[in-house]
Amino acid sequence: MYVADQLNRRFYEFDLNGFESFQYTTYEHKEGEEDQKYDYHMDTVLGLDKPLEMMETRKLSLSIILSDPSEYEGGEFYIQTGSPEQDRLMKMEQVKGRVLGFPSFMIHGVSPVTKGIRRSLVVWVEGPKFK
Repeated sequence: MYVADQLNRRFYEFDLNGFESFQYTTYEHKEGEEDQKYDYHMDTVLGLDKPLEMMETRKLSLSIILSDPSEYEGGEFYIQTGSPEQDRLMKMEQVKGRVLGFPSFMIHGVSPVTKGIRRSLVVWVEGPKFK
């Protein structure tokens, strides 16, 4: 919780209550199969469509890179920094052990892994509904 706490205090000051869950993800290139990726999305679910198991609102997303970038090709992590019409994406530098942290309402995704295996751990930090 220390990293999430520091990130939140320095940049966002969201009301946070704790972790929702952890997700271990692998993206593996397999010959003859479609390259694995994660299409652009938001981690926050707002409004009436929120699943019942989501008791609170995802406010911070943390992605920890577990693979050394030499172990795979592709698999770049992007965050949208402008309107979809502008197609403004920021590529985040991936270093093994680095935590990429951002507000869960930011649109982000992972490009196709074209060689090797990319491993990451994703953590969501929750809090009460945004006001």
